[in-house]
Amino acid sequence: MEAAAAQRPERSPVAVAVIPQNQNCAAVADIRRAEFAPGGSLLGCLVGAPGRLVVGAPGRLVVGAPGRLVVWDPADREAPPAAADGCCTDFSWEEEDGDEEEEVSVHSRGVSGCRLVAVGRQCDLKLLQVEAERSTSISLLHVADCPAGLLQRSVQQQDHGVCELRSLRVLSFAAGRCCVLLDDDWLLRLRWRQAEAEPQILSCCSIRPTDGDRHSAVHHCVCRDTLFTLSSDGIISLYDITDGRLLATVDLPAYLSAGLFEDDVVSTFPSSSPFCLLQVSADLSTAVAVTESHAAVAVDLDHYFRLYPDHLLCAARPALPALGPQQQLGDQDGLSSSGCCLAALGSTFSTDRRVPCGGATVDFSFVPESSASSLLAVSDFSALLTFVSPGNRQTTVVSWDFESGSVSYHQAEGEAAPLQRCGEAQHRLLLKRDGVFQVLFSVSQQDLLSRLMLFGSAATVDTVCHLNSWGRCSIPIHALQAGLKNRQLDTVDFYLKSKENVLNPATTKTFSAADQPTASTPSLTDDEDGGVRSCVGVLDRYVTELRSYMKRFPWPAGGDTTDSAAQTQREEPGDEWEELPTEELVRQSILTNQMPRAQAVLRRRSRPEQQLSALRTEGLRQVFSRLQQRDLQMADTLLVNMGFSVKKQLHSFCLYTDDKQLREFVLADLLLPRAVQMVRREAGAGEEVLGELVGPRRSDSDEDGGLWQNLRLDWVRNWDQSCQTDVLLSRLQHTGSTAASPSDSVHRLFDATHFLRTRVLGSAELSSCDAAVLWRYLTALHNQHRVITWIQNRETTGAPQWPELAAELVNDDTLCSTFMRENILDLLARKGFFIPEELADLDKLLWRLAQGGGVMASSPPIPLFRSPLGLDLHGLFVTFCLERGLKYLLYSYLEHYRLTPRNCPVLTNQSLSESQPWFEMLVKIQEITRDLSDPALLFQASLTSAQVLLPGSQASLSSLLLEGHSLLALAAIMFAPGGIDQVLVQGSGRSGRTVDPQLLKMALAPHSKLKAALFPNGPRGHSPSSDVSVYHLLQSLHPLDPSRLFGWQAANTLNSTETSELPHFSSPQLVNKFALVENLDFLYYVCHGRPSFAFATFLVQRLSGCGDVKLLWQQAQQQVYRLALQRFDVASVASAAVCFCELLGVCSLRLRVRSLVARFGPALQAHLNLAFQDLQLHGQRRSSSSETPPPPPPVSLGTEEVAGSAELFQVLLRSQEQASPGGFLLSEALVQRCPTLAVLAACQQDCPLVLVLRMFELCCDYRNFSEAKAKLLDFQRTLVTLRSGGAVPPGGGLPLQWVESQASVLLLTMLQRCSSQYDLHRLLQLLADVDKLLKSNGPDFRKLSQLSQLLQGSEVSLSPRLLQCSSPSVQQEEFQAAVDALQAGGRYAQARQAALLAGLPVHHLLLSQLLQELNSVRSKSQWRRLETRVSFWKKCQEQLKSDATDPGSASRFFLTQTEAEPQTEELPDVQERCLLLGLAAHWLALLSPAPVDKLQRLEKRLWVSRVRRHVLAAAMEKESVFNLPSPAVTPETNTYEALAKEFSFSNISALNEERWLGVDGLPGPGEQPDDLDFDSCLSPEDRRVLASLIGQLLDDGSIHEASRVCRYFRLYHPDVWVVLRCRGLASGELLPDPPEEAPEGEPRRSITASPSLSSLSLAAFPPPKDEVAVQLQTLLDQCRHGNNYCKQVLSLYQLSKELHVSFSHIWGAEPRGVLEMLLQSDRPERFRTARAFVRAQGLLADAVAELVSSAVTQALLASAQELQPGEDGVRVAELLVAAHDCFSLTCNMEGIVRVLQAARHLSHAYLAPGEHYSLMSCSLKTALLDYIKRCLPADSEKHNMVALCFSMRREIGENHEMAARTQLKIIESQAWVVTPDLKSSLVKVLGLLKDAAESFSKDSCVRQATRCVRTAKLVALQLHFLNQGSDVRVINLRPEELLSAVVTLPRCYQKVVLGGDFVYLEELKRHRPLTSGLFEDIFKKLDAAPGSAAPNVRRLLTHCDDVYGRYRLAYQHDLYDVTKTLLQDAKTSNYLNDRLAS
Repeated sequence: MEAAAAQRPERSPVAVAVIPQNQNCAAVADIRRAEFAPGGSLLGCLVGAPGRLVVGAPGRLVVGAPGRLVVWDPADREAPPAAADGCCTDFSWEEEDGDEEEEVSVHSRGVSGCRLVAVGRQCDLKLLQVEAERSTSISLLHVADCPAGLLQRSVQQQDHGVCELRSLRVLSFAAGRCCVLLDDDWLLRLRWRQAEAEPQILSCCSIRPTDGDRHSAVHHCVCRDTLFTLSSDGIISLYDITDGRLLATVDLPAYLSAGLFEDDVVSTFPSSSPFCLLQVSADLSTAVAVTESHAAVAVDLDHYFRLYPDHLLCAARPALPALGPQQQLGDQDGLSSSGCCLAALGSTFSTDRRVPCGGATVDFSFVPESSASSLLAVSDFSALLTFVSPGNRQTTVVSWDFESGSVSYHQAEGEAAPLQRCGEAQHRLLLKRDGVFQVLFSVSQQDLLSRLMLFGSAATVDTVCHLNSWGRCSIPIHALQAGLKNRQLDTVDFYLKSKENVLNPATTKTFSAADQPTASTPSLTDDEDGGVRSCVGVLDRYVTELRSYMKRFPWPAGGDTTDSAAQTQREEPGDEWEELPTEELVRQSILTNQMPRAQAVLRRRSRPEQQLSALRTEGLRQVFSRLQQRDLQMADTLLVNMGFSVKKQLHSFCLYTDDKQLREFVLADLLLPRAVQMVRREAGAGEEVLGELVGPRRSDSDEDGGLWQNLRLDWVRNWDQSCQTDVLLSRLQHTGSTAASPSDSVHRLFDATHFLRTRVLGSAELSSCDAAVLWRYLTALHNQHRVITWIQNRETTGAPQWPELAAELVNDDTLCSTFMRENILDLLARKGFFIPEELADLDKLLWRLAQGGGVMASSPPIPLFRSPLGLDLHGLFVTFCLERGLKYLLYSYLEHYRLTPRNCPVLTNQSLSESQPWFEMLVKIQEITRDLSDPALLFQASLTSAQVLLPGSQASLSSLLLEGHSLLALAAIMFAPGGIDQVLVQGSGRSGRTVDPQLLKMALAPHSKLKAALFPNGPRGHSPSSDVSVYHLLQSLHPLDPSRLFGWQAANTLNSTETSELPHFSSPQLVNKFALVENLDFLYYVCHGRPSFAFATFLVQRLSGCGDVKLLWQQAQQQVYRLALQRFDVASVASAAVCFCELLGVCSLRLRVRSLVARFGPALQAHLNLAFQDLQLHGQRRSSSSETPPPPPPVSLGTEEVAGSAELFQVLLRSQEQASPGGFLLSEALVQRCPTLAVLAACQQDCPLVLVLRMFELCCDYRNFSEAKAKLLDFQRTLVTLRSGGAVPPGGGLPLQWVESQASVLLLTMLQRCSSQYDLHRLLQLLADVDKLLKSNGPDFRKLSQLSQLLQGSEVSLSPRLLQCSSPSVQQEEFQAAVDALQAGGRYAQARQAALLAGLPVHHLLLSQLLQELNSVRSKSQWRRLETRVSFWKKCQEQLKSDATDPGSASRFFLTQTEAEPQTEELPDVQERCLLLGLAAHWLALLSPAPVDKLQRLEKRLWVSRVRRHVLAAAMEKESVFNLPSPAVTPETNTYEALAKEFSFSNISALNEERWLGVDGLPGPGEQPDDLDFDSCLSPEDRRVLASLIGQLLDDGSIHEASRVCRYFRLYHPDVWVVLRCRGLASGELLPDPPEEAPEGEPRRSITASPSLSSLSLAAFPPPKDEVAVQLQTLLDQCRHGNNYCKQVLSLYQLSKELHVSFSHIWGAEPRGVLEMLLQSDRPERFRTARAFVRAQGLLADAVAELVSSAVTQALLASAQELQPGEDGVRVAELLVAAHDCFSLTCNMEGIVRVLQAARHLSHAYLAPGEHYSLMSCSLKTALLDYIKRCLPADSEKHNMVALCFSMRREIGENHEMAARTQLKIIESQAWVVTPDLKSSLVKVLGLLKDAAESFSKDSCVRQATRCVRTAKLVALQLHFLNQGSDVRVINLRPEELLSAVVTLPRCYQKVVLGGDFVYLEELKRHRPLTSGLFEDIFKKLDAAPGSAAPNVRRLLTHCDDVYGRYRLAYQHDLYDVTKTLLQDAKTSNYLNDRLAS
């Protein structure tokens, strides 16, 4: 194919303007995507930043780029656009889908109510509703949301590894259903419903490719519910949009290289260029893919899949098509009919193939290179592509014709944005600044207008010409004729307008007034030109012909539009119609075709009929009148002349009239052959239904009523075939079944009248009906009789009367109720008929089989059934039983159908036998019954029995012996063929029935006799044969008598039976000879709980030959009664006895009461035993005195005598309802002469156990816990009363200890009998306080109640063992089990409480919880961040600390996490390990004593990790191409560093030993690791890093740690030597070196004073004098790191010399002690020295204040004797006030008392005698002001007045300062809004601060005055900003807000650029990163900068880390030397060249 030769088209494309210019069309360059809404002119645009259109590298617009969504109407200039909130990355309009019923479609809402879905930046969806009216504003309503979390959760349900969403694309949106693509891997279908805030997730499926076939998709498109994805290498994948199933793949490179192309064509296609765009035609026949190099390939998919059939994964066998088309065509020899025939025969014949076999390729060479493919539309014949450039410039539209290979180009002028039209892909619209244009190919302007004229309207042509500024072209005369023929008046009008230069200008109004066509013709004849007259004649004929077609012309709503004067001149005088009435006039005009003439007459009369519409209405009224008069001919003539269709109008009259006779008359006319033919032509099938419906209406039997009396006939005619059949079937309800009916009456068209009179659909011919329609009809009417008849007719022979009934029909078309449906399915199941729905579900199938006759029927119910896995019904049922463990049912099933491994394959499945050993045993045992003569079957069954008893073992004799089951193996051997002898003979074999003799001999070692019998002693081969066999040994075992058993064994010589059959219990020979036959009595079955068998046995055995039935009945009753009382403790026996009595017809109340009383539990039994102790029956006293009675045995409840006593238990229970139970029992004892009742009466007096029994009854029987609690409280009060009276109550009552023990037993029984956990919980709540009263060894009820409360809501239940009197160890085990169960369920809080309750350790719970949380958080992507790890470990540390966890466990927890080495070690891993080692050491140090060795090993590991951390950081910095900024201090690193510092090894006191501060053992300068044979784990580079880190330790003052690290790694560090030597010299541990002679002229180094010294200032001491101080100074000069420590050592050394104490004393003393010593010294510079010492040690203000006040007080008291009243008095008073303030600050009451004592002493001893009252008034003034502050806090004026009177300036200043700060607090509490009130408040604050500073300065309070001045300056600065219009806030700043406020101040430009202060810039970099925005702000101000600032500007640029930003700023400000340097630098040149090229 020569694609390149066809690049130049023959006809240029045409860009036609379709919408005029709009003011919103200006921003064309910013539009990224635009699409019209369906069915309207609303346009949705995704607008980006101006001039920043994002074009992706692959050559298409980037979908994910954010922008603003704007909706506007290009055709409406007045309506402003509407914008959506937020940024969007994509959007899609909602299309219409007619299949959806519940969603609201587009057309149902109207065009003005369109909906669209927008994609947000956070991968969320928003549903927007657009409401627009013409010329009004457009509203964009936010209807619903779909947050990203909802989509993410849907995906995480299938893949828990999805942590965040990266991308979201909308694939389709139609009728409320939206299909989106997440992360290019997940396909989701959503449904938006009305009034719901969120959509419903319909499906979520993955389209992620497999690992072996992973092709990343670069483009997606959806066509006909199929998703097409295109990879960059040309692989197209097809997925089902509903379930994500891969349907097919298309390999474009393989297809192009398959050899179907010509060589030159294949070579021209750029195979190396990646693909970027894909589109498929609507019929899925053609696919076109575009590459980034502007090449395209088109593929015929039909040909591709015929060539590669294996690529079509969803191929199914197609149904055989019909030989002809579905709709009957006129020409059977036509092309369509031939295609159908060939397709049915399997041949291919296509007339519209446009893509050749093998595909087609093209290279769009005329498209600009900078353009990228944006849009692609594909049809069967061509493809339409659009290429765009950045800023929508050079937009090119390309049309590619597949058949000819021609390519046409259209490049838009200027900026043009391509527009899409929702649902229409074959139109290419462009949005320009001049409006909307449509690009047309292969059509000229003339052709376009001609086609619009023929197929559109002339108005459209006129509008198009106007929009494009085209002159009206020459329209041919045949267009005018076509317009007249087709009733297109606008075409005629446009023709006349196009001829206005030829015709008279008056002709332009020929058709402008539609109601006067004839009045315009005279004006045409006034012209004298003959040609014009000829044209007018032609037009006149056309107008005359046109009169019958004028009904469609849109007449204006107003009246006459012509000039009345001209009308008067044109009136014809003497018209004879002037005298006719209006009705007659209209009728005459219509009949004579002179309607314009009648209009002229009616216009003169001013009648409304002058309008054509009114005239036609009058004509229709007259037609209706004629029909009422039955004048059908006149009515037809009127309708024809008015241009109406006679048939349609008559049809309308028939439909809408209520006159029945008129309808019948019109219908009769319509049913004539003429009308019927018309109906058949227009409506097709359906007339038979019409006739059928008319039939009942005309029947004589139902003239006035019936089903179809009021039915509109035309409705039924347009119904579908099924509805028509339903209507015909409904005739069965109204007609008899005897009428004959042809079989095709439902399917053929025939004469309706004839059908009406002769044929009725009868039930006898229903077999020809559509079975589905008939079944739906019958089931919908619940016609059960006919349904059953139809089902039963399936089995009849002969001609069927009903259609064939299919299973799918019953499954899909049953419309009856569920009850009837179930009955139908049951009836079908009895006949072996099942629906597919139940055949596919085994549970439903079994249920249906049970309803239809059962699973085990006489024959298999579904013999031909096969499951999807290929199993038959037997296999499915066997599997069903195995899965549910239905052993007995499976045995019965196999026995019923005689299933064996030979006729049922599933029984041979080894996997089932291995998973379920009992299954193999069942099969083997059933095999025995199949052949009783085969002993091998019995042996195999015995082996399987052994396998069931021993799970996991193999079914062989050797395995049994090896596992130690020798007896079991011998038992199996006994059933082996040939017995044990045969097994031993075959011992060398490999079969399962053989065994190694040596193995058997070893196994029989414990059984010596058996071993000796089987293996006699003696040499092998020479021992005599033993005459003793195993069967001889079994002679003494009667159950295994060998003379009766094992007769089928040949080795059994003792057998005396005649048969060799395997023995079994039902063997007739064995039963007759050896069985012990016993007839079981009915009492046997009662004892076994089987009352029905007992009653049946009683009837058969006892009543068969009995004469006295009544006596026998009473005997049986007494026997059962006695048996029930004897076995009352067995519930099954008692229940069976009660049932047996009821079967006998005897009341069982007596038996039930006594059994219930007897089962009251051990408490009552013990009570009765106590009552019956030493009791003799009164009946025995009546025996004769001559007989010596034997010792009476104790009476038990089971004796017959007690059972026969007179209702003993009933009397006992009745006694509890009496007022005096004891008295009632005594009276009953006398009446019944029963001493037992008397004993019980004696025991009943005040017995508290009765209350417990009542509580038992209320809890267990009635669950009335409230009343039970009352009984329990009564019992407790009774116990208190008994306990207060002594252990043994008076009167011989029950012992208290016995009562308590029995109550405990009874309560424990209640707990054990609780049927549910809820009842147990309620009962334990009642018994929680019982332990306070009961002195028993039972369970702790309070603890059990608390445990039960903890277990509520969990799945863990209270263990029954806890409810027993078990040992404490058992209870601890159960508590531990409950804790473990709670922990396994993730309920750690409950597990912790349970452990605390039981006294169990809880630290392992917390550790388990932390490990679970660790595993969870490690699986997330956030774990890669250091901040996440630090936060987690910090939380772990806090939880372990708060729970007081064992230090050893906590240390092991952290240490274990450091041992997990990652595969690739990164910087966060090393940092995490450092932190974990510190935490582990922290907990390890808490042990006592601390394991120093372990701590040192951990510290060494930590330092190895620290070195590794710095090496990784340096490597990252070195590998970077650009200059990385210095590590900024971020909150993340701050948190990490703070936590690492908190748990540093320097804080472990156990490691900070004094020995580390000595130089002994410290590596010297000459020592190396190799020389010392030291195994170092550090490389030389690592040791250099370690040395720098040790230097940092020295700078931080961590001298101990630095010394230890040097010793760990044998590293020599000179600064460590210097620091340790300084301390050794100062402490005297080292001697000073001898002085050396310094060379002359060599200057001596001295200390350079620095204000930033952190140690004690050396200026406070004189220069060093002794040798130690000199050497200390020398070492200080030599030290690079740790000089602060050396300075501190030197300072303390000098201080020790001044204070005359040892250095060690000062070094080891507390800082406050040294400070106190210094203050108490008499040195003149002590205060200065003390201040320097406070700064050096960093002492707190509270401690210093306390020390200073104490020192001052003591000094004053000491020097009081030398006090002078003058100035000294003033100073002393001030000192006292200062001391008072210090003591008040520290809340030191003793110090305050001493100050007051000193003040009183000063006043009385010195001030009062000397009359120094001014000093004395100080206390008075202070007290007065304190009173005012305390009592009148709001009266500031009075406070100032008093202070002013006493000249207390300081107090006045404090008052002013307090007022100012109060005002500032008020400002802080309010929102920061610049208002006049704010400024006035700040002015007031400024004035107060000035007054306060002035007052403080007058009272010499310099510090307070300075503070007020600083605050006043800050307020003044704030006022300055506010006056300048800035809202920057600089007052009331919190610490965290200070940095941002400082950064926002405009100081960088002044300080750095103008002042050159780069120190400020370095300080700024430590607090915040220098962003590109900051540099841009600075450089914007350079225009006003002086020329001297240029060096500072160049230096400032070096701090910009953004290389491109640095280049751009330098280039913009003409710093070409900087740009040249950047372009020449190897590190930046490549990046800049690439960036500048793009």
